[in-house]
Amino acid sequence: MACDRLRFALRSPLRQLRQREYTGGVIIVTGSHDEDTLDEAWALGPQEVIGKPIDLERLLTSIQLVLVCREC
Repeated sequence: MACDRLRFALRSPLRQLRQREYTGGVIIVTGSHDEDTLDEAWALGPQEVIGKPIDLERLLTSIQLVLVCREC
């Protein structure tokens, strides 16, 4: 049941962004380590999925990559 709530929580905001034709980068930060949930998160099309605890260097690198790719 908790996984279903997490999947909905991931899908709903991203679905709304896609419906509004948002084309910018998306980074998902999640505390879930459930493989199915992580696979579903990747299927939604983010540039990065980062698990908790957050590695700040990885987060910074991901943000920089999203910003660079946005300019391409």
